[in-house]
Amino acid sequence: MTVNHVGPGWVKSYLNDRSPSLQTPSDEAATLALIPAGRPGTPDEMGEAVRFLASEEAGYVTGTYLRVDGGFVVGAF
Repeated sequence: MTVNHVGPGWVKSYLNDRSPSLQTPSDEAATLALIPAGRPGTPDEMGEAVRFLASEEAGYVTGTYLRVDGGFVVGAF
């Protein structure tokens, strides 16, 4: 048995459309400036991370926190 955690960054989806911090184009540009990848993630990219962790290829991976955030945490420092 494995137990892992996916930590998504900003994902471009309807869930975030109402985010108070992303109401104007300048809000979005300011957030994008913090992400080294230069764009938000996609739901498919989050799903690929989960797919990997649930696959046999990750059978020996456990206790992992996988950031899928385009480098946001690194870019913040």
